[in-house]
Amino acid sequence: MTEKELRRLSRKDLLEIMVEQAREIEELKLQNSKLADQLKEKRPEYSDIGSLADASVQISGVLKDAQAAADVYLTEIENLRSEAKEEYDRIIADAKEKSAAMIAETETVLSEINDKISRYKREIPYLTDEGPDPDPGSDQQKPEEATLEPEKDT
Repeated sequence: MTEKELRRLSRKDLLEIMVEQAREIEELKLQNSKLADQLKEKRPEYSDIGSLADASVQISGVLKDAQAAADVYLTEIENLRSEAKEEYDRIIADAKEKSAAMIAETETVLSEINDKISRYKREIPYLTDEGPDPDPGSDQQKPEEATLEPEKDT
């Protein structure tokens, strides 16, 4: 599968691929274990060995088979690691992109709210400390301006 095709897959599909590859790894581990067992079984019996050279050839063949299995296993692991890294990088890039968009949207909304507050303060002056009393006919002071003074006896 090409990198472009991998990028188009959904997270679910990618996870399914990873699960499938994990199963393949387990199968390869099992196969490797079986090959190791076969290696133990194929130890030359002294009666079958015609010479030291024959034994060397037999051992070399078994070792080549074991090395081939190990190479396949390591290649699969490297492929999985590479695919996981690509998926990780893609997810991080997406998350950064989404968070940047969310921050920009939040800043826009905050700016709009601040603009509305400024407009309301201009339209309704008593919302500011400098504006007139909202009820000019009232003799009462604003609650924040009220002071407690002792009453004088007259």
